[in-house]
Amino acid sequence: MTFERRFRLDKLPPLTFSKSVKIRQVYWRLDSSWSIRIRQEDDPGDYRHTITIKGPRSGSGRPEIRTAIFDGIAPIDRAASLEILNNLLGSGKHHSIDKTRHYYEIGAVTWEIDEFHGPHKGLLIAEVHSQDESFIESIEVPAWAAHYEVTADPVYNNENLAYEDDPTWIREK
Repeated sequence: MTFERRFRLDKLPPLTFSKSVKIRQVYWRLDSSWSIRIRQEDDPGDYRHTITIKGPRSGSGRPEIRTAIFDGIAPIDRAASLEILNNLLGSGKHHSIDKTRHYYEIGAVTWEIDEFHGPHKGLLIAEVHSQDESFIESIEVPAWAAHYEVTADPVYNNENLAYEDDPTWIREK
């Protein structure tokens, strides 16, 4: 189980990020509470692809199983596997979001600030994750994030954002 707290930001805070990574996430809903997500991370130091099965949210927690797609695949076979994956992501009915994730460290806590692109441009969400629910509930929220907690608001879940046909109202909320 992964626990998180999420906050909508009005603007990108003037912070020095430890790194920034472009991310594309594609979702397929299995039913009203289960989904599959494929994530491509374009990190210059580590180009990664993961697949995650996500279960129903309960409070700040949600069960999930995540694995790296190319683990155990020899580098020589990755090009063919990547072509298959890109064909899958470009076919059929799926829903996606594109964003840049900025990482900011405060002591031992890593904050992730998602800056959305495409139809979600202008939306900024700061979040912190842990396997420890009590840690998440007791986290000290920095002043730049403390105004609009959206952890319990399903509108701001990445999956729901991906399925939103006209997300312009989200930025106005």
